[in-house]
This record gives sequence, C-alpha cells and structure tokens, in this order.
Amino acid sequence: MQWNSKMLSGLSSPPRQGFGTRPMILMVVGMLLGLASSITAADLSLRVNRTETPPVIDGILEDVWHQADSAYQFIQYQPYEGKPLSEPTVAYFLQDDKALYVAFRCETNGRKPDCVSGTREIQSGDVVIVYFDTFFDRRNAYQFSVNCAGVPGDAIISANGAETNFSWDGVFSSAAQVDSLGYAVEMAIPWSTLRFDKKATTWGVNLERKIPRNEEEGYFAPVGQDEVFTVSNFARLENVHPTRPSKGIEFFPRSFYRTEKSYGEKSSKFQPAADINWAITPEIRLQSTFNPDFSQVEADPFAVNLSKYALYFGEKRPFFTEGQEYFEPSGSLIAQQNKLFYSRRIGKKFPDGSEAPLETGARIIGKVGKIEFGSLVCKTGRHSYEGWLGPAVEPSAVYTVDRLNYQPFTHTTVGMLYAGKYSNGFRNDVISIDGSTSTSRFEFTYQVANSYYDGVSDWAFHTYLSWHKLRNFSLRAYADIIGDDFNVSEIGFVPWNGYRGYSVSMGPVIYPKSGPIKYGAARVYAGFSRDFQEEHYSQGYNFSLSASLRNGWGVTMSRGIGREYERDDSYNPKSLYASVGTDMSRRFRATSSYYTGYRYNYRRGYFARNESVSLYTSLRLSKQLSFSLSGKTWIEHKPDGSIEEITYRLRPTVFFSPMTGMSFSLYEETPIVDGEGVLSIRIGLSFKYNFLPKSWIYVAYNDYQWRRSEDGVFDPQQRVFAVKVKHLFAW
Repeated sequence: MQWNSKMLSGLSSPPRQGFGTRPMILMVVGMLLGLASSITAADLSLRVNRTETPPVIDGILEDVWHQADSAYQFIQYQPYEGKPLSEPTVAYFLQDDKALYVAFRCETNGRKPDCVSGTREIQSGDVVIVYFDTFFDRRNAYQFSVNCAGVPGDAIISANGAETNFSWDGVFSSAAQVDSLGYAVEMAIPWSTLRFDKKATTWGVNLERKIPRNEEEGYFAPVGQDEVFTVSNFARLENVHPTRPSKGIEFFPRSFYRTEKSYGEKSSKFQPAADINWAITPEIRLQSTFNPDFSQVEADPFAVNLSKYALYFGEKRPFFTEGQEYFEPSGSLIAQQNKLFYSRRIGKKFPDGSEAPLETGARIIGKVGKIEFGSLVCKTGRHSYEGWLGPAVEPSAVYTVDRLNYQPFTHTTVGMLYAGKYSNGFRNDVISIDGSTSTSRFEFTYQVANSYYDGVSDWAFHTYLSWHKLRNFSLRAYADIIGDDFNVSEIGFVPWNGYRGYSVSMGPVIYPKSGPIKYGAARVYAGFSRDFQEEHYSQGYNFSLSASLRNGWGVTMSRGIGREYERDDSYNPKSLYASVGTDMSRRFRATSSYYTGYRYNYRRGYFARNESVSLYTSLRLSKQLSFSLSGKTWIEHKPDGSIEEITYRLRPTVFFSPMTGMSFSLYEETPIVDGEGVLSIRIGLSFKYNFLPKSWIYVAYNDYQWRRSEDGVFDPQQRVFAVKVKHLFAW
C-alpha cells in the first residue's frame, strides 16, 4: 500500500512550506487511523521518489518534500497496543545520486516537546527513528534516530532484531526544529554510509516515534506486545536506487597522549595512529588500524564476587565494539550461546594493572548473496609485568577470528566460527558450528564447539528453545554440556569447565487491552546441573511473578528452592528476589532490587545466607544537566546467621551537555566496608565533543586510590590522564 504525500500536506511545518488544508486532512487521517489495527506489515509499502533538488537539512520542511511518498499510520506498541499514536506523525522519503533523505513532521497536541541535549551515546526525550534492511534479508538493519533537540544516534541491528550494537558510528547529517505545531526532523544518509545489495531496488523499512510524556512508542509497521521487534516484520521500501558517488575510502588520523602513574611507576607517551576503511564494494568493507591505542581509560565497576566463576565485563574499546555483530553466534542474547570469542582477551590486563600492547589490527566484513562473513586479526607485543608470583613476561601473540553466516531461509541462519591465539609455540583455538531459526514468537538455537589448548582438546554443546503461544503462554528450555577439558581461556569466556545443565521454564502471560496492567506473567522453572567438582546433579526450582504497568513502572518477584551440591555437601538453596522500577524514558527514573539466598560462599569458604540490595536513580534537572546514583550493598552472613561483613558501593555521576555532540561527565566510586570504612576512591572525569561525523575530541582523567590497612592513609594506585583526537577524511 502506498500513501500519497499530498493527502498529508497539512501536517508539515508552518508557513515556509505553504502546505494548507490542515483541518480536512486531519479528519481524513483520523478516519484512516481507525482501520489501523487491521493493518499488517505485509500490507505496507513506501516508494522513494527521486528529487533533482536535495532538501536543505535544517529541520524546516520545504516544498521539495511535496514530491515525497509518506507514511502516517503509526500504531502504538505501548501503552495501548494497536491503537493509533495519540499525536499525528508523518514521515517522508526522497533520494538522489548522493543520499537517501528522510523527514518527520511530529505534532504534539499543544504540549512542549521534551528536547534533551546530549551525544550519540545518550539520546532521550522525544525521538524519531528510521530502520533500513538494506539487503532485504529480514535479519539485519541500520538504525538512525534524532531527537527534537537535534541529537543524532545510530546503531546496527542483527539477529532479526534481537541484538543492537549502538557503538556503530555512521556518517549522516540531521537537524530538528521546534515550532508551533510540534517539531520536525530531517536526515540525509549518504549511500556510502550503507552496505547494500546493489542489484536490489526493494529494502525493508520501519519507522518509530517515542513520546515519553505519554509513555508511548509507535511504529509504522505494527509491533505487538506479545511479539518482539523483528526485522522480518518490516514494511517494503520500493524504488530504491543507491549509487556510489565516492570511492568509499575513509581515513582517520588520530593522535593520543597518555600520562600515567601506576603503582609508583610513571610513564607518558604520545602516539600518532591511523585507521583506514575502504568500501571495496557496496557489500564488502575492509577496516585496518596502525599503531593503535586500545587501552581503556574508563574503569570497570567495583563488585564483590562470592561465586567460583570469574565475573564478565563488557567490551568498551571502539575498535572491538564497532562491527562486533559480525562475530557473534547465531541467536538472540537471551539464547545465551557460549562466548567463544571474548575480545577483552586481546590486550588483556595483568595483576599490576598494565596491559599487553596492541601493535596492529585489521578486519574485513561483508555480505554476498545469502553469505555474511567477517575476519579479524590483531597482533600484541611482548610485555613484562609484575605477576602474583613475581616478575613475568607475556610473549607477543597473534589473534585471529573468522566468522561465516549462511541464511538458507528467511528465518534461519547457520554459522561457523574460528578463533585462535598463537604465541611462541603456544596455541589456544576453537572452532564451532551454530544456527538459529527464529520468528517473533519462536526461537531455536544450537552451538557445537571443539577447543584446543596446548595439546588438549574437548567439546561443548549448547541449545535453546523459546516458544510463545499467541498472547497466553510462554516456554523456554536450555541444555548445556561442557567437556571437562574444554578450554578457551585465552580467547573466549566459558569458565565453567565440565558443566552439565538442563532447564525448562513455562507459564501463562497476559496482555490486557485496557486497565493499568500492560503485561503480566507467571513462570515455573526447573533446572538440573552438575560441574566437574561434583558427582551429583543439583536441582533448582523457581516460581516468579512479573508485571508491567502502563505508567512505566514494573515489578518482579521470584522464590527458589531445591537441592544443590557443593564441596560434597548438599543444601537447600532457598532464595528470594524482588525488583521494582520505572522505564528509562522518565525525567526521574528509579530501579531497585533485593536478593537473599543460602549457598556456598567461595570468598569465605563456608555455607551461609547472603544478601544484596541494588539501587539506581536518575534525575534530569534540565535539558542539559542530569544526575544519577547507583549503589549496591552486599551482606555476607556467617553459618550461625550473624553478619560477617557488609560492603557498600556508591557511584554518583553528573552529566552535562551544553550543546548537541558535546558532554562532560564526572563520577566517583566509593566501596565501603562496615566497621572498616572506605576501601578505595575512584574519580573519573571525561569530556567528549563530536564536532563532525566520526570526528571526536576526547579528554579523560582517572584517579584510583586504595586505603592502606595499617594506617588508613589513601595511597595513589593509578592516575591516568589521556587526550585523544580523531578526524575523518572521506573520498
């Protein structure tokens, strides 16, 4: 179905455009929106018309948009699924030899739009989003967003909508203007920013508008609350004729200065570097980096680990976060496939706080027909450090990662992964086959892997099944078999060797059409597991209740019992969990959770009850200034029930964005032990300025001090000051 833009001309910006007949048009639109609940994505299509005069990207919709086809049937995803969006919204599309152009006209029914300043990483307030499936493979998409303050954002969507990589930084221009009707947004997305099938003239497309004041989200291609956001449910964007007006070369000269005092040792360095990206074809891109600095200035949060497994921390270094979706296994995040490649193993940290230096890195990513591929290689240099047992040396190493995905059917992918580390005769690598079949209500994934570690090889297997019966029932099941000698410790993150685990959970779900409750679910869980240290299978049973309200609040409660085995002893792991919170779109946000459970405390070496309480609050004081506070409390009990130790962690953060693309942030993290006082103090200050697409100035300071137990004096452990400048040159 195609929509005539002249039918909606009254929804454009005021006088400059000269679009009239607004009352009659709105009445016609209102009648059409009454049929919205019966429209599906299969019925929707839009046409991209060509323009000889490109629009001026200033947020003011000029007459050139008269030529555009338009979309105006935006349907609520929440809070009232299937109803028309409460505020009139229209989107327009145009194209020429250089770019694809998108415009939104958003009315606000007399209210003042919520326009919040920020950067690409932090975008809030009234927002519009456009999604493009440029290969029309119903699996992957680009996301471009702009809020009414003109703050842009972008991301890569993969796994049929299940995963979103916000670290991707695409080149596009945008602007927004607030006026008497509401606000308008314009975007110009160069063809060179996108990878696409050069033979295809039909793409997938969806459009979204967020209205935080009303807790509303609405889409052009409707999304049901009993479904998930899926690329396979996009509408059709027809008559797309992308071109390649440029050579597809991006050159990023970078300079980096870092001065550091770490554990008494001072060091400073100035490091010039460069990245080169080349779009070999519209489908294939080569990315390389020379003399890179991959060090991480921002510190990982403080945590108390009472389990026998290492904690997992996410990747924050841009070279690895950009394009990481090409190396992920098939399936959604909730499928919990084993992480056979963990990029933080490259340039890893050592006990003295130093890092293995990275000398060079390169990768190629692309798609040809139904095959998607990625290849990554990095080289680290030799490094001396102070280990737990004295001075040690990490020899130079080469890391390689290769990933291949094949999509035989619309909802099915099959993939292969190889990841390896080679160093001075040492070898740790893994090869795997995985796959996924998923729709908005069904997902089945599997993964089979074989590892090799210094002469020893073993296998691992994982599978996941999820099924949602239309609006009233949900089922999930997992199975894991990890060999005793399966080992990817130098390249991946699978710390539970010898593990066997099987679980299933199911229960009813409801999606009321009216009333205060938006979603409710009850779930029963049963699981059986054993690791290499135990002879018997542990048993766990859990019952949970959860509900989401239309005003943005939500609550979850769960109760667990069972029989678990640790250190040849058995016990009942009685547990209770509860959480309550708001969604993230509010001016004031708050989330809190409580957990208590009886289990083995590996930190102390005995069975006892442990508790934890977490809290996160955020308050937006103005369009430019916000404050947040995150805190967590760990309460360790002795076997007799008395308290062993209470540890608190507080992390207040102030964020200030004086203008679009510029931000200052300041945080302070303080872990406190009851009866002992402050353990350490960490202060972080950063300045970011995105002055042009993919061009940044970044300044950071980190100060970490640890309190000496003998005299209570704070001893500086690590102080880092860093400046990084990056600028894009494109041909």
